[in-house]
Amino acid sequence: MLKLVYHPTWDKALSSKDRELIEQVHQTVFITDKAIQFTPIRWDRNHRNELLLIVLIHNNSDEAYSFKQKRLSFLQHNNVIANHLFDLPYLTIQSKTAMPWTFIFPVNAYNREKTFTEGTLVVTE
Repeated sequence: MLKLVYHPTWDKALSSKDRELIEQVHQTVFITDKAIQFTPIRWDRNHRNELLLIVLIHNNSDEAYSFKQKRLSFLQHNNVIANHLFDLPYLTIQSKTAMPWTFIFPVNAYNREKTFTEGTLVVTE
């Protein structure tokens, strides 16, 4: 199992209920041999109708992983239903760790007719 860590901004603002949910998800996830793996926690839309995908990011590699200029896609049955280029230089997942994060997809970057309860988030660079 990878070590669970929180970004400092998350650590300060996270409710005990959300922390408990994240820790439960972390305890039950199956880590594959992929270097970077995402486990969905939940999804929502904000007041601007942007898609919020809350995931647990797993870095199973031997190197830190940065989300600077990374394209992420959310797939359902191999169909892309959300796609966006993220430039998050402050988001680095250290080797052999897992970290929760919320990826925000703009309105024009996802299919608003879909639900996001099932599917896979992948780096498509």
